[in-house]
Amino acid sequence: LWRTRQYLRNTADAASLAGALDLPDDPALAQSDAVSWAGQNGVPPGDVLETTVSSTYVANDTITVKVRRAVAPMFGRLVGWNGSSVGASATALVGSVKGSGMMPWGLQSKGPEPCAVGEESPFGYCFGEPVSLKIGSPGPGFQAGNFGSLAIDGPGGNTYFTSIENGGSKTVVNVGDWVDTLTGNRPNVVSALDTWAANHDDTMGSRCGSYTGQELDTWFSQQGYAHCRYRVVFVPIISDWPNGAKKVQVAGIAQVYVTSWEWDGGATVVNGYFVKGWSNCDPESGCVIGSLDEFGTRAVKLIK
Repeated sequence: LWRTRQYLRNTADAASLAGALDLPDDPALAQSDAVSWAGQNGVPPGDVLETTVSSTYVANDTITVKVRRAVAPMFGRLVGWNGSSVGASATALVGSVKGSGMMPWGLQSKGPEPCAVGEESPFGYCFGEPVSLKIGSPGPGFQAGNFGSLAIDGPGGNTYFTSIENGGSKTVVNVGDWVDTLTGNRPNVVSALDTWAANHDDTMGSRCGSYTGQELDTWFSQQGYAHCRYRVVFVPIISDWPNGAKKVQVAGIAQVYVTSWEWDGGATVVNGYFVKGWSNCDPESGCVIGSLDEFGTRAVKLIK
């Protein structure tokens, strides 16, 4: 009974998270995908008692999955016990990302820009589009002294490099907050990123850098790529870069896959891809989700 309950708990967790990915736009599909995911984990539709879509912050942002299975004993029959049933349930929520764990770079909004038919274009970026997070020299939209860096954890290079080494900031960042830009080219970014990678048993020139914009889940599932997940980071989106060290407002939260970083002899450059705005919100990484809004990255989270 105990082993079956643990198995059902894990399945209910996975099924509710899978269903939450379709919310709040398509509750029926969310329920269908939850049942399908349970089946892929060995729990047939007949053992899924209930899938219920409800509201926590906004309409249809929450799904609950309940499962139950009969347990037939091997030895219990010898003492007259013919079995019982055991169940489990899980509830997942979809919301918008905020919280700590933001890499200290600002991705500039490009405004409306068309993507492929049926695709969203958050802040003018299409999923799978290459982006530069830390630039080598100011390009279009970048004013004097700014190269893409933000002082999220406070002024000075030490806090900036520590944020990178830790894979994100300690400071909570919300849409609408104002943060300071960090001027200067900061060549030690390469060293900080090397430390970040080493903390995950990785290096800059590893296979993780070969990502070219595929669907992340498919790419990660390929043999040898699971360890690359850490390179998916949260980055604030800002409207524009001022002249010099000034405050900028966070317009949204982007999700970027970091592929490479280098010092080219005169500048530090960090490259990646704008990836689909979904994440499993892991509290240990500092991820927090709140009421679903139209800005930036969505995340799903188990709440029960």
